[in-house]
Amino acid sequence: MICLPLLTLGAAAASAQNATKHPVTFADLGGAQQIDNMQLSPDGKLLAYVVSDNRTYPATSQQIWLVSTKEGSAPKKVAVGTVVTWSPDGKNIAYYSGKAGAYQLWVLNAKTGAARQITSLAGGIDPDPFTRIVGYGYDAQRFSWSPDGTKLVFASQVAAKSATPAKPKLEATANPHSSAEIPLVLTNSTPPEMAISGVFTHGFGGNVSYAGWEKASDSASAPRINQLFIVDIVAKTTKQLTKDEGGYFNPAWAPDGKVIISSTTEGVEHPMFDSPTSAVVAIDAATGTKRDLVTTPGGDKCLPVFSPDGTKIAYLAGGYTGRQVLYVVPAQGGTPVQVGKNLDRYIYAVRWLPDSKSVVIYVKDGLSEPILSVAVDTGEVRQLSGPAESARAFLTVSRTGDLAWQQSDGSNDNVVYFRSAQTASTYALLDLNPQTKSWLLGEQKAIHWRNSRGDDMEGTLILPPGYEAGKKYPLILDCYPGMSNSFRAMPYGGNFAWAARGYVIFNPDARAPHVWMNPSKGKDYDLAAKGPDGWDVTYDDIMTGVEDLIRQGIVDENRMGLFGFSNGGGVADYMVTKTNRFKCAVTDAGVYPDWFRPILLEGYDSVVSFSGGVSPWDDPGGYIKLSAVFHLDKVNTPMLLADGDNDGDFLLGMIEMYNSLRILHKEVTFVRYPGQAHVLTGWALKDFWDRTAEFFDKHLKPESPATSVSGS
Repeated sequence: MICLPLLTLGAAAASAQNATKHPVTFADLGGAQQIDNMQLSPDGKLLAYVVSDNRTYPATSQQIWLVSTKEGSAPKKVAVGTVVTWSPDGKNIAYYSGKAGAYQLWVLNAKTGAARQITSLAGGIDPDPFTRIVGYGYDAQRFSWSPDGTKLVFASQVAAKSATPAKPKLEATANPHSSAEIPLVLTNSTPPEMAISGVFTHGFGGNVSYAGWEKASDSASAPRINQLFIVDIVAKTTKQLTKDEGGYFNPAWAPDGKVIISSTTEGVEHPMFDSPTSAVVAIDAATGTKRDLVTTPGGDKCLPVFSPDGTKIAYLAGGYTGRQVLYVVPAQGGTPVQVGKNLDRYIYAVRWLPDSKSVVIYVKDGLSEPILSVAVDTGEVRQLSGPAESARAFLTVSRTGDLAWQQSDGSNDNVVYFRSAQTASTYALLDLNPQTKSWLLGEQKAIHWRNSRGDDMEGTLILPPGYEAGKKYPLILDCYPGMSNSFRAMPYGGNFAWAARGYVIFNPDARAPHVWMNPSKGKDYDLAAKGPDGWDVTYDDIMTGVEDLIRQGIVDENRMGLFGFSNGGGVADYMVTKTNRFKCAVTDAGVYPDWFRPILLEGYDSVVSFSGGVSPWDDPGGYIKLSAVFHLDKVNTPMLLADGDNDGDFLLGMIEMYNSLRILHKEVTFVRYPGQAHVLTGWALKDFWDRTAEFFDKHLKPESPATSVSGS
């Protein structure tokens, strides 16, 4: 008798609490903050971190904050900039800032807050973003303190001083964009992208955003190559350390201060999306003399770092187009040993623990990104993060062994967790988006099913607020592969704002032939969809999950739509050729609807590796099978296509989709956004979001008029 009124009161309280919350809008999504990078102080007592003011691309503002790692501490803003790096003594923080008009290095006194610019490179510091197209955007901008805290080493591009097989000169020194009467002569040694140089207004790959600033990618510009520079922070003098054409990136100082280790492309320029050959070298900090440390195995080698005792070097390898794994090599060079080989998971980052015997990593494991410690000698693995299916990033380790990381899950967005080395206790240090507690959210959860091949599958499901069991809801299926169970507050893709409009949002962790930047689980699992028959795996992964939702009575099978951006757009483009069960589809900047074009027009011969290892001349039928444009005659699904006019290769694919559908008299609308690149920003993003919402409402909610509720 007592329980009933208690339950009634509890329900009333919950109802009153929900009454104070509001449905999520587009404006809510754009106002969220996110961590861009962060680092613990050497003693673990302070955390420096960078926050973007919204989720546009690139970030419109980046602020540097400091917070004590004592639970309950209040943070304070200390500067504007990005890529924070503590000095070894914990007194200073170095960072990039565009305050002077171009990005330079600054140093901030952590105690007084006084900051000063220490570099003045003409045109600003300009590292090549394509040294690391995989991983975090700021990886290419990494720099390192000398052990005594008086110098910094960093990478920046300079003009290549001589022609090499990888960077050939044109036979005529013409600017391809010029109207001068000088021909552009192309030979077997000129870069393949030069064939279309000057033909199109915008280069391929569009604009590149990294470390908070954006640069145009122009393959027709004079060849430039990464060199290493050392700046003395006291004298504010900068000298160029390397002067050959090795292409250096990810420098790190040795504990003895005599040597700098660095990755190098060894003068071999790789086309976009191609797997580079790179090595790890040791460079004398005084003379610039270098020696090889690691040339094999692994192909692409990056982010080398010394153990605290200076006896070993850890680095990541092979992640450019495949599985990124961890190697350790003696500091003097020798045979690398793969560490944690039994994990069979893609490793994102590596940090040494103070004992120099173990490292901390975090990996991609389906919907989760757990943080693990690995013993270098034995390979023993221990999980340090909680068991929840969560997305994690920006792992940082202090010299005392404390850990911090950013974490997002179905209920929390961009929360920073701290794990004390002394007590092994973990607690939430910062919540960047407490306003999400005022949002009326539907439940977000991880779901599991089995495809027809017997593979255990995972996906993320968002239910609408006020979801009623037994009632069938319209479905928006977000096709983007390899997503973790992060808080879905990005304006792109399935998110809480769409759920607030009454949709079930489903993001299956499906595999696809073109997916090379989106690892999921083990190697064999991830590669199962490569090659011309890969789309059958994609379709099976997705539709078995959809059928499971229909069978549970959650989804109305007569009201289902597709959404795909970039890699997800490539999936959506092909899904509409495999089935007409979806009533509408939205594709923005979809990748590879035509698998011939990237090879024949842009010269991306790396496409061969995604297609199963054969070229178009070996198996033209396989390329036709892979290319959605050759199957659009089967489409009866109304499509909304979009892209930025500066999106180069992707834009050409969207034009092919539009023209094909139009010629075939299919229902299609194509929205092109001037001045926009691969990821829409500002006015274009809002316009696209509104059009997408109205498009879904029109086709999936015919009983109600389509209205714009962007909230801004």
